[in-house]
Amino acid sequence: MPSIRNKRASVAILSGVIVLMVGLSGCSKNQTSEKLLADAKQYQQKGDIKAAVIQLKNVLQKDPDNKDARYLLGTIYNQAGDPVSAEKELRKAVSLGFNQNTVIPDLAKALLAQGQFQKMLDETGSDSKLKVDSNISALRGNAFLGLGKKMEAKEAFEFALKSSPDFPDALIGLAKLAASERDMDAANRFADAATGKNPNYAQAWLFRGDLLRIQGKVDEALAAYTQTIKIEPDNSAALIVKANVEIGMKKFVEAKQDIDAAKKLAPTSMLVFYSQGLLDYTQNNYPVALESMQQVEKIAPDYMPGVLLTGAIQYALGATAQAERYLKKYIESNPGNVYAQKLMVGVLLKKGQPER
Repeated sequence: MPSIRNKRASVAILSGVIVLMVGLSGCSKNQTSEKLLADAKQYQQKGDIKAAVIQLKNVLQKDPDNKDARYLLGTIYNQAGDPVSAEKELRKAVSLGFNQNTVIPDLAKALLAQGQFQKMLDETGSDSKLKVDSNISALRGNAFLGLGKKMEAKEAFEFALKSSPDFPDALIGLAKLAASERDMDAANRFADAATGKNPNYAQAWLFRGDLLRIQGKVDEALAAYTQTIKIEPDNSAALIVKANVEIGMKKFVEAKQDIDAAKKLAPTSMLVFYSQGLLDYTQNNYPVALESMQQVEKIAPDYMPGVLLTGAIQYALGATAQAERYLKKYIESNPGNVYAQKLMVGVLLKKGQPER
């Protein structure tokens, strides 16, 4: 049961959002679409994503086929950590006549964030001009890496660095590649170069945090995530990974604060629902955790961390048939995962099938 204090805080936050929406909506009635769009761009540059989204939705209320508003909204959804919504808006912008070559890098980011690696490669490989772009080349490198094609990934990252020697995404890509080959010294060197040469690039700090986390340096990882958020206060991805680390450290109050902050930025984000489910599961709030995971499944049914967590929750609830279904799906994609195998053993023992 939430405390009176928490209820008051929630009401205050909600009231603030409503005031912002009413204020911006009221101002928009006598403004042109061009003025609203310009305001949205200014809000985005200032880091006020919520206000930018509201202004863009005001544009689309007046003019649903405004391709510029659709494109900008897609880029903001990418920035806010909602790649599903980003893809939808970016494709709509192209269908309305927005320049496809301009959209492709943003669309590639949205597809990468959803784990649609081959689809991303297919959509960025049709035009030879795109392959020589440093940004596209680095993005393709990440897709190759996601597919386990390390040689192609290395070539793509190195190509990006030829024309842009300090290009952070390429340095991060080479760090990821080195980490996948268990060469942590090289991975750390590339990560340090990415942040050292691009100190105000939030994604470099975000990756550095991820790298420190997999090395068990959780306090240093939290510091890197905090630096990411300092550079980009509305970076919901950084808030979410920071929350996930805090959950692992049993810092549940801090984790909830970060998840709530991310939720304000991207209320329909799959990753927000996932982290909320993880927090509730870790605190043994299994029915509530399952509600969050059902939202994840609606948005991305093949998101494997979500499939595994749903299986664990169903197991904890004693729903062995459902747990087996989710765990089987996960193990088919990740046969070497020991945690999933242990859960499956528990399910089969509960079902009285020790021979399996």
